[in-house]
Amino acid sequence: MPPTAALPNLAGPDPWMIAGIWVAAVITLAVYSFLYGDNPLYKVAEHLFVGISAAYGTVILYNTGVLPKLIFPLFSPDKVDLPGPNYLVLLPALLGLMFFGRFIPRWSWMSRWPIAFIVGLGSGAAIPVVFQANILEQAHGTVAPFGPLAPGAPALGVADLIGNWVLAAAVLTTLAYFYFSKPHTGNFGRASRLGVWFLMIAFGAGFGNTVMARVALLIGRLQFLVYQWAPLWWHH
Repeated sequence: MPPTAALPNLAGPDPWMIAGIWVAAVITLAVYSFLYGDNPLYKVAEHLFVGISAAYGTVILYNTGVLPKLIFPLFSPDKVDLPGPNYLVLLPALLGLMFFGRFIPRWSWMSRWPIAFIVGLGSGAAIPVVFQANILEQAHGTVAPFGPLAPGAPALGVADLIGNWVLAAAVLTTLAYFYFSKPHTGNFGRASRLGVWFLMIAFGAGFGNTVMARVALLIGRLQFLVYQWAPLWWHH
């Protein structure tokens, strides 16, 4: 049974809480109605989700981006600890307005400039981070266990040593599978086939984690329907 705090207060029900539970339950059932087939009820829930998400994102963007980074620096600099108006914010504001040129065929070319700026800046900032996280750190994690231990570090156990060797074998054989400049024959071919097994294990584990996360969401919604929505039926 869930904790008492998770159940609705039926002794003195709050009308807004009751209405919220009913809305959440109806939308949940509308979404799960897709299991029977595509239907108008599911389409209403789908469009409602997209519309609310877009509206919520717009409000968040306005309050966390437009106000503190454009409106306040220009018209209320004291709210952002500026001695006076900062007119440099007009440059990014101009780039943002150029996006709307996409809606006017004559001026659609203007949207290319902010897009190019975002792609260039995003690539320059993301590539070093991705290289560090996905290549350097992975290589360090594969090689480091075989190096000398840090001063004062505890000795590795048998399970840790076996795990390190399996990890190194998985990395090397998987890289061998994706090395196409050499024919996959002999020992190299056997290593690449072993890499396929490691790939399948990794894909299976990833798929299992994805399914487990989706099942956890399903369990959460079922618990909501059983422990919060159903008691409303029993009470009345």
